[in-house]
Amino acid sequence: LVLPVVAFGCLLPLGRLLCCLAEDDFLPSVLARRRDSSSEPLLCTLLGGAVTAICAGLVPFEDLNDICSAAVLTCFILASVSAVTARQSPGVQQAELRSLLGSFVACSFGS
Repeated sequence: LVLPVVAFGCLLPLGRLLCCLAEDDFLPSVLARRRDSSSEPLLCTLLGGAVTAICAGLVPFEDLNDICSAAVLTCFILASVSAVTARQSPGVQQAELRSLLGSFVACSFGS
C-alpha cells in the first residue's frame, strides 16, 4: 500500500518541479513553457508522465521500491541544490558553495 501512495505523491508535482527548474535555467528553457489559458506546464507534465510510464513498464515490480526511494531522494536533492544555487547571495564564493553542495549531495547519497 505504501509504494503506490509514495509513487503517486511523487508524480503529482513532477511537471511543476521540472518547469520551475527550467525557469531557473537548470533544465532546457523549452520545458519552462506553460499553457496560455491555464498556466499549466503541459510539456513537462507529458514528458515526466511518459518517462515514468516507460520506466514502470520496463522495470520489474520487485525493484520498484528501491528505485522509487532513490528517485525521491534524487528529486529532493536536485530541488534543494537548485534552490540554493539560484538564490545565492552576490557575495558568496563559487568554490565554497560548490564544496558545500558537493558535501551535501555526498552525505545524502551516502546515508
